[in-house]
Amino acid sequence: MVALSIVVILFAGVQGAIASAGLASRAAASRAQCADLARSVLGAIELGLATPETVHERVVDWPSEAPWTDPDERLGAFDESAATDVGLRIEVETEPIVRGVTLVTVRVVDPATRGGNATLSQAIVTGSAGRR
Repeated sequence: MVALSIVVILFAGVQGAIASAGLASRAAASRAQCADLARSVLGAIELGLATPETVHERVVDWPSEAPWTDPDERLGAFDESAATDVGLRIEVETEPIVRGVTLVTVRVVDPATRGGNATLSQAIVTGSAGRR
């Protein structure tokens, strides 16, 4: 009977460790995904492809095929309903440092995963200063 109790206690301990490792693994993967997205947003802002005001708060996943409303006409309307919400949220804050330079902070939050957040900051040249 004592041996059975020891086996049950050991099994419960191993099962708890495996569950904890699984949660930690999911949180680490979520943090990596959030950091990648934050880097991409900072890069787009730095290159002038986006502004802090135009970055969408909601992150969506598009299907592999472009969801054109009219496949024969590529200049037609884009079907926004084809996008699915990934669940990540983007927050962008700006703070002027000196004239022509702004500190941009991008925070990506995964509400579904505890600890799945990433915050990156970068000084970016804004306006006509430094642009050619």
